[in-house]
Amino acid sequence: MRKLILSSAFVFTVAASLCAQPVTKVYVPSGTGSNITTVLGLESGTVINRISGAFEVGIAAANADSTEIWLFGEHSTYCNVINSISDRVIRTIDMTIVAADVAFTADGKYCFVVGTTPDKPGNSVMAIDCQTKEPLYSVGGFTQPSAIVTTPDSRFFYVSLFNDGTVAKVAVPSFQLVKTIDVGPEPADLAISSDGKFVFAVCQGLDNGRRGGSQVAVIDTDADKLSWIFNDVGRGPQSISISPDLTRLVLTYREAQVRPQVNVRIYHIARTGDQFELTPAEGFLHGASPAHGVVFNNGAYWAGSDKTAGPLLVNLLDESSKNFADATGEAIPLQVGAVQVDVDAEIRKLEAAMATSLDSNSIADSYLDLAYLYATAGRKNEVVATYNKVISLHPLSLAAITAGARMSDITYEEKLFGQTAEYSMKALDNYADFLMLSSDKRQPQQYDILTALDRLAQFDKEYQRDYLKRLAEKYLKITAQNPILAEFFYTLGYNLQLQNDSKLAKRCFVEAEAQIPSIQDRMAMLSLSAKLALATGNASAFYKIRSRKDDILMDGNIEEWQKQKALTLTGDGGYVYGPALWSGVNDLSASFYVAVSKEFLYIAGNVIDNVLLSFPDGKNDGVTFHFDMRPEAGNFFTRTNSCGDGCFSITVNALPRANLKMNVAAAYEISGQQSATGFSFEAKIPLAAFGKWYSSSTKRVGFGIEIVDYDTADNPGSVKSLGYLLPTREPLGTVDPSLFGVA
Repeated sequence: MRKLILSSAFVFTVAASLCAQPVTKVYVPSGTGSNITTVLGLESGTVINRISGAFEVGIAAANADSTEIWLFGEHSTYCNVINSISDRVIRTIDMTIVAADVAFTADGKYCFVVGTTPDKPGNSVMAIDCQTKEPLYSVGGFTQPSAIVTTPDSRFFYVSLFNDGTVAKVAVPSFQLVKTIDVGPEPADLAISSDGKFVFAVCQGLDNGRRGGSQVAVIDTDADKLSWIFNDVGRGPQSISISPDLTRLVLTYREAQVRPQVNVRIYHIARTGDQFELTPAEGFLHGASPAHGVVFNNGAYWAGSDKTAGPLLVNLLDESSKNFADATGEAIPLQVGAVQVDVDAEIRKLEAAMATSLDSNSIADSYLDLAYLYATAGRKNEVVATYNKVISLHPLSLAAITAGARMSDITYEEKLFGQTAEYSMKALDNYADFLMLSSDKRQPQQYDILTALDRLAQFDKEYQRDYLKRLAEKYLKITAQNPILAEFFYTLGYNLQLQNDSKLAKRCFVEAEAQIPSIQDRMAMLSLSAKLALATGNASAFYKIRSRKDDILMDGNIEEWQKQKALTLTGDGGYVYGPALWSGVNDLSASFYVAVSKEFLYIAGNVIDNVLLSFPDGKNDGVTFHFDMRPEAGNFFTRTNSCGDGCFSITVNALPRANLKMNVAAAYEISGQQSATGFSFEAKIPLAAFGKWYSSSTKRVGFGIEIVDYDTADNPGSVKSLGYLLPTREPLGTVDPSLFGVA
């Protein structure tokens, strides 16, 4: 059992050490489901920092001179620009585009973003001014751009056009089309040689290479024509990276190759003039479909990521691999970023600047930056001393809040839980005072605030210290609005409810609801709305499954169901997510009915969808019903956020006719009808299919619905989901049973 010993004395006996070599910082966004970006020290293998923001980050990318890391939202149009020395946010940009790929010009003037514009079909290219940090120009005229690279002289960019099988060359800064080059079917990614003489385009091929066309096309940028084609590169490659010396090439694949089974492959490149030879070398099997690779440290390392297994690091020098999972938890980034920092030089520079500064506010921030540099260099004693100096000398500063939170991290790792409680409480007390008394409009990192709160909730439960009650009484007097407070009040209320303090929990939930309009990121807003609906018992989160004594004829006609109350889903105030926009009830809406007899589960529904689509790779318009039959799933305060035994999925595809798939064997019946406005269906499933997880004593289960709607036949990426409540965070994404409704 842990002991909570309170003490004001805290000293490390770790010897100080200088960091003679530059430190490589790898930025790993968590991706869907979290707003945390983990900063890893490559050489030490340790976590240097965790950066949080107001949106889920998918892509991390270094600017031209590596002084900044840009963190792009996975589902939102926002980007946080981070100082790569201090890891502090220096600007938030609304780009009006959801990033899929990015490239910076070498002269530091522009950032080009390929992605989805929410109010327009398909992808586009946005130019951002790197000095003003403002969107500058939307470069139009492209059909489904998929990837982008810039030339070393900053005079051009090349963008791959997925549907057209071409790569377009565009002049900068006129943004005029120079030439279009045919490269092969479905070019998914690009890489450019360090001298700018060659652009490599990786083509997935038709039907992910099943019908041929998988290749790497090499463009001679002087002549702007194909100079070489590599055909023997496996089936369905989807990303490409090359080393600066043009000796190694890394491909990733949508599906694992066979003999041997790999989905990441290193190739050795031999070049004689304009002729190339490609030899396969080491390969790796990582997750289901890794992509978005990046080469860094002068070609020493490659890092890519898979949406199920997370990031993968490959040492290109000895061709060995390492999984980041232990250090980054459940991170599933689209792309990682990396920079090298000469820590000792930066420390000397900062100490010299502080010696001549008279501004107390900037001094507090400088102390914080200094402590962070000490931490990056592994100088733990100086870290502790500097954080404590900030807390004691500048208690009402933003820096003091962060310093307290970081000291909470340090003491928690050392299992000094009394000090952890002291520092956590001090940080949150300082934050409340900061909100009420300070004119500084900046905010601390959400991760720091919520982590401190979570630890105090943990100590409250174990040691009955009343930390949460004291915090609630203080914070409920605050009139400020910001996204951090929205999550703070929800988390506070959730933990107070676990302590059976329902009255105080309700007040916190009401305040969290009032703070929701301050949240900019739509997915973060939807997630918090769903959690509040479940926590407060809102009727929208609960559906009653009706009992039936008679059998139901499976004919796809749902008129007989309409006497029962329907579960109606629309995008008007509902849970719509994905790159495509919801344009009204005729675009996508539905009514569903669920009933149960002694032997069968019945599901019926009518989906309104003005265009029903299916694709050769098996993607279809349809609806998936999720049931979490585990006993704890019927109560929001006891359920978990991961599926396992007891979770069941039932998918009804709209085309070519209503048909059903389950993750259990069942002798089901299904019938469907299509119309000009959508489709209807009825399904009958034996309760025996759920095995031990369903019995006559089952009263409540977790119940989620995801309707998937593809908008255009030529672009399977233009998709959205309509949910009850929020079973996934992206169309056909990882299932999260904690945000199912209750039935």
